Order: sequence, then structure tokens, then C-alpha cells
Amino acid sequence: MFYNFMELPDKTIISHSELIKKDGKEQVKVYIEKPIYGGFATATCYLPEYKWTEVSGFTEKEMEHLKDIVESEAHMIFEFAANGGFENAANNNSRIPNHALNLLLRVIEGRSFEIISKWQDLFGEIKFYC
Repeated sequence: MFYNFMELPDKTIISHSELIKKDGKEQVKVYIEKPIYGGFATATCYLPEYKWTEVSGFTEKEMEHLKDIVESEAHMIFEFAANGGFENAANNNSRIPNHALNLLLRVIEGRSFEIISKWQDLFGEIKFYC
């Protein structure tokens, strides 16, 4: 099963597998795709090795950016892979441990600029009430 993790402003989608046991070790497959003319740019990364495979259609600069994102978010991707993905953190009917919910809060805080930007793009304005 794959879970959506993040969508970037250029419509690049980063998703990940559930935890995979391979040779007695846990790993997560991170799949990235972006719509381009005639199809999709794609890349796959296996964590925790950071082994990149099947890279097609992304520029070197785009890959540098994607590698930075995956490396900085790898610990969260692993946590979400172990707990049923990002979407399961929206409610706690699945009894996600508090440490995983706290991890979600850190993701939101860490990506607040992107969240605010998407909100402004969608609604044209943003207001803060503190």
C-alpha cells in the first residue's frame, strides 16, 4: 500500500509505502512523480539507504531539491509508514500513538510556508486570528 505524503507547488507528489521487511531489515519505498508534457517525471528512493532508482524526466536541479526533501523528512516518512500514512493522523480512531501525532504537528509546522502559500493560491487571502 502507498500513502500520499506531500504535494509540492509544481504538482510533484511524494508518496511512500508501508514498512517493508527485506533481508531482516525495515525499509520504505518513496515514490515521486510530477506531471510533464507527455506523461510523468518519476523517481524512486529506498530508505534508509537513500538508494535512488528509476529516475526519469527530472532535471539535476529538481533532483537535488527532491533529495533534500526526502533526506530532511525521512524520519517522518518512516514514522508514517509504520502508522498507516499521513491521512490516518487526521483522526485518532486508529489509536496512533501520541509521539506519531506530535510528529505530524512538526510536519505541519515545518511546512507552514507551503501550507500558507497553497491557502493563498486557493482562497486569495489569509487572515490570522491569535
